[in-house]
Amino acid sequence: MAEKTDTIDLPDDSVRALLDTFGDKLLDREDDDDSPDAVDELDPDEDLDSAEPKEQEVHSRFSLKDLEPPTVLFVLNDYFGGKAWWKWDAVAILEVLADRFELVEADRDMIWALQHLLVGETFWTEWDVFNYVTQALNDKVVDFRHMPPLRPEEMVTSLTTADFVLQLTESVGEYSSEVVSYIAVMCWDGGFWAVPEPLSLAQERINELALIQGAGVLPVERVKDLAESNKNLDEDTEINVQARRYRYLQEFKQNLSRESLREIKAYKATK
Repeated sequence: MAEKTDTIDLPDDSVRALLDTFGDKLLDREDDDDSPDAVDELDPDEDLDSAEPKEQEVHSRFSLKDLEPPTVLFVLNDYFGGKAWWKWDAVAILEVLADRFELVEADRDMIWALQHLLVGETFWTEWDVFNYVTQALNDKVVDFRHMPPLRPEEMVTSLTTADFVLQLTESVGEYSSEVVSYIAVMCWDGGFWAVPEPLSLAQERINELALIQGAGVLPVERVKDLAESNKNLDEDTEINVQARRYRYLQEFKQNLSRESLREIKAYKATK
């Protein structure tokens, strides 16, 4: 779908150049109080195929609000009987859907973002488009005059959805150096210095950034092993904090798939 191109002329020291491009404010952002250090563990033995729809999700008029992007894609493909809607105007799509679905303003941007992944290319190659699409896939109303920094879990949502779309369309998308560097800056700025898939495509750039900032490179495999172990990580050592955050991102991605399945079952129950 997307060929590898760089829309910013970056020298060899691409991470430093990226910092100069995006501004030092990206590294000066205060820690968000909502940044997770630990989360409730998911049940790894849960049978996802038998997941039941949540009762409150079943409506006579199905709501798209707060649905995971793969669910919205499934619903629209089902409702329109295929891929004809992929190139329609997003506002026109909302008008058609209005009699069947409860809609909010953010749904327009969610539909636009999904259409862009389905038929566009610049999500993979241009950092600003990556930001806008990621915002929309996280139920935000996109203001193209404003570009807030992205949280790592928001990028997990967009990267996972993009992978889903590539599989659906049997396409290949390759992230440009520009986008990979932007992901690295957002992870570093968010306090995530060792990251699992799908963010791991930026791990090398995160390591470069750590060296530039004089922080030293974390032993990523050690962080991964701790995150995937049953060890108590309550002690606030640097490696434990990173392992907790690594685990959080892993569980966040698992939950994205789990919730999508539940939501699809809820949608089917309304038909």
